[in-house]
Amino acid sequence: QRQGWDFTKLAVLMTVLSLGLAASGILIDDINFNFGLSISCGIITIAGFYIYTPPMIAKVNAYTLIQTLFSCSIEGASFYFFTDGPEQYPEGPHFSDWFYTTAIGLVAAGTAILGIVLFNLYLGNQNYQTIFTWSTLVYSLLSLVNVVVYKRWNVAWGVSDKAFVLGSSALTTVISEFNYMPAVMIMSRLCPKGMEATMFALLASASNLGGNISSYSGAFVLDYFGVRPDGSANESEQFKNLWLGSLITSILPCLPLVLLPYLIPNAKPTDPLPGIDDDNNDDDKAKQYGVRRGQNDTDRLLSDNGEEKDMEGAYDGNFRSGEETRFIGSFTNTGNRNNGHDEEEEDI
Repeated sequence: QRQGWDFTKLAVLMTVLSLGLAASGILIDDINFNFGLSISCGIITIAGFYIYTPPMIAKVNAYTLIQTLFSCSIEGASFYFFTDGPEQYPEGPHFSDWFYTTAIGLVAAGTAILGIVLFNLYLGNQNYQTIFTWSTLVYSLLSLVNVVVYKRWNVAWGVSDKAFVLGSSALTTVISEFNYMPAVMIMSRLCPKGMEATMFALLASASNLGGNISSYSGAFVLDYFGVRPDGSANESEQFKNLWLGSLITSILPCLPLVLLPYLIPNAKPTDPLPGIDDDNNDDDKAKQYGVRRGQNDTDRLLSDNGEEKDMEGAYDGNFRSGEETRFIGSFTNTGNRNNGHDEEEEDI
């Protein structure tokens, strides 16, 4: 019950943060202010998980959220870069809206499934930290391919924009699934029993909030480099520094790797997680909540276990000291022995 209330408080907290961030984006036309507010919301969300969820769950969520925060989205400027017509951007790829939104989306969806299959076949038994490290590095390397498109080098090389973008989208989607699956596997082992749906909803909400924050971060980066396209005629100058924004946003996701040893277990999916699957830890609730007895917050999470033991001791003292009537989840009524009747018990 206590943990249920903690999760409810965390859900309310993230709801307030999300609504506040959305209202700020609608009502306040200040990129710097919205960027600062979004970062504050991310920090508060991480703190909320540390307060209201078991420590290892909070650590894994903190890493994935921080990595999302550093994955700044420049999609707003990219949309105009790829879909502007000859009047707006004569040198551009001139993709149709259907190709940019639907065709690329279908390729991404198909390769996402392929990424999951490949992960299960070849990476399912690899070390969590190893998977996070190399998948992040490869993803950043593939993201640098966008710089080639934004600089229009692929045209000079004779490679069409559509082939270049589709290939890049497919590869980055596969690698992003490699980066996503370890977090899912860890959380599936850490999730408290009976709270699976609630925990999944909380983690999905945190991920969506992180995506919104990355959009504000990307807007800040684009504004800093003077990239402000809006579909106006002859706006080629607006894309002059788009490649710089792409370069920065490709490198930033590598920075959270320094936190990897502190937030992600150094184990394989088949290995016991430290403090959870230890052979000398027989406390079922400690395993369930992902904490080790002796940690500071164990008493808070497992206080109900202590209360149950205290009550059990009280029952022992009151009902088992020389009396024939016992309480074991049922009440018994004893007949009158003075009249010579047999003892009758009625379970309620």
